[in-house]
Amino acid sequence: IPRDTLAAIPPYDNAQDNVHFNGSTQKINSAYMFGGGSKGGGFELLAEAVHQLTGLQFNGGAVVNFQGFQDIVDALGGVDMTVDEKVTSIHRGTDRTGKVVYPAYNIHPDGTPGSVRRGITPEVYLPGPHHFAGWQALDYCRQRDLLADGDGDYGRQRHQQQFLPAMISK
Repeated sequence: IPRDTLAAIPPYDNAQDNVHFNGSTQKINSAYMFGGGSKGGGFELLAEAVHQLTGLQFNGGAVVNFQGFQDIVDALGGVDMTVDEKVTSIHRGTDRTGKVVYPAYNIHPDGTPGSVRRGITPEVYLPGPHHFAGWQALDYCRQRDLLADGDGDYGRQRHQQQFLPAMISK
């Protein structure tokens, strides 16, 4: 489900975590926050919103932050994937000395990339087979703005869906 999908997020009360949400139509990914995020019932409310939207029931799930994502890939010794389109990272680049720099692009207030930062070379993933370390897999799976096919969130989702079997096969 694209994270920007507008969906009815149901009312939610969790007195234990002091969370109260009246319900509204929002982007589906906001349900996690309205449920209290990782410290509350964020997953519970997100699962309920997805259930209302699709009819799918959840009996479990996992929430992994960026560091956890990298750690999993590194613990596996990396993952092998085939990059299907040129992907330019807005997040990661290197300066003239080879030092890693974040972000590689000037980022507008709305989160979209502007110009490449002066003296920075962005990380680029070219089509073909790759062996990704944790940081590379994370960076690749996060990109949506500068995909060669111009498919934005759909391209990012496709890359994330390609990542899961690559990780599982390890």
